[in-house]
Amino acid sequence: MRMSRCVLFVAILVCQPGVRIAHAEKKVYKCTNADGSLVFLPNPCSASAQELKVDAGSIPVGVPATSTSSPPGSAATTSSALVDAKCRDEAERLRVYPGEGNLQALLQQQAGLVRAYATEQTAPEAMKVRIGNLDVAIAAEEERIAQARSRIDRSYRDAIAKCDARRDESERQAEAARQAEQQERKLKSDGGP
Repeated sequence: MRMSRCVLFVAILVCQPGVRIAHAEKKVYKCTNADGSLVFLPNPCSASAQELKVDAGSIPVGVPATSTSSPPGSAATTSSALVDAKCRDEAERLRVYPGEGNLQALLQQQAGLVRAYATEQTAPEAMKVRIGNLDVAIAAEEERIAQARSRIDRSYRDAIAKCDARRDESERQAEAARQAEQQERKLKSDGGP
């Protein structure tokens, strides 16, 4: 039910005049719940999720993106999918790479010195030393950026692995609950207690 409200809210926003969509085309994944109902999510729910590309400006007015009546058991699946989507969004926020402004400034400074060095017949020794010092500073800055990127990528991979583990556990629990429910229904239909 919560997912339906969210999708309906987005559909209403898209249809409002003056509302602009940041990206004209969005990826949506068509997933099947354990009970067989369809759900459309912003992130893949499993390996079998079917990717759909949707033109955000073409959502028809008055047609909800998902059914407003949820079959029994789909609320937990939808909630699980929302938790997974939130987890992945939080992991994506970790991917903020360090700025390269300092590196660019060093490279520009070095390029200016190299041009000056090339145009002078007798370049002073101090200019050669400054170019060498800039080489060292540039290498150190490149190393700092590479290490920061590596740390960020590792943190992102770890966060995604945790999201995957949480999703897998949630799917196992949902499958166990579904099987228990089926077994209970079978016992009732066989005349059991």
